[in-house]
Amino acid sequence: MPTNTKTQRKRSVAEFTREAATWPTIKELAADYGVSERWVRECVQHGRIAAIRLDLLRVDPDDWEAFLRERYRPADTD
Repeated sequence: MPTNTKTQRKRSVAEFTREAATWPTIKELAADYGVSERWVRECVQHGRIAAIRLDLLRVDPDDWEAFLRERYRPADTD
């Protein structure tokens, strides 16, 4: 029996949207990591991290972590 790709697509979009609804907001990320909201917003605007606007702009936390690992280097303290 053939599968209905349109139904699969709707289901996968719905699943993605449900998952993305749990992503943190820019404000939450900034507070959790002690960085400015402006910097997080600029990262989203420049396409450095994945985000989706649902009720608020929500950021993919896995993408945020990967972004920080690649670019953020804490200061050495002795």
